[in-house]
Amino acid sequence: MDWATIFEESSPESGATEQEITILTTQTLAELTESEIVEVDEWRRKNGQVIEHPLAARRWNIPNRPFPPSYIEFLRWSNGGEFANGERQFASFFAIEEIRDTVLGWEIPEQMNGAIPIGMDGCGGFYLFDMRKEPKETEYPIVIAHCGSLAWNDACVVANSFPDLCIHRTDQWN
Repeated sequence: MDWATIFEESSPESGATEQEITILTTQTLAELTESEIVEVDEWRRKNGQVIEHPLAARRWNIPNRPFPPSYIEFLRWSNGGEFANGERQFASFFAIEEIRDTVLGWEIPEQMNGAIPIGMDGCGGFYLFDMRKEPKETEYPIVIAHCGSLAWNDACVVANSFPDLCIHRTDQWN
């Protein structure tokens, strides 16, 4: 796919290196480390959350599934960036190094088990891969969920694949 011709507006970043792609495919969706589990609890305490179950993040399940080849191809072209097609805004596609931090910082495994965030729309909406099931022809559905309501019952499917997400031009909230 010629990503440079897909978007009406684009501010791509430099493409991901093979080393960054290796990090994406081997470390981004790895199980939480002990230090990450402790870090999640420390962050919760600092931000006034009541910790009923210390180290509850141990139970978090990050889906260990392959990223779609189309998404990896996109990252090789632009590792992050801002894009738009018609009314559809991609205020930020996350760079590889931002994905895991976003997963942990927003407690995605607790809020939307099986979802992996890949970007935001500029209105508080996360674009997320729905990795709860095996991919269909190497692709996962893409959902959007508002950052103030990260839950499957509040999420909407906006595309059946990563290329479909990028090609569509209508605002997903309408």
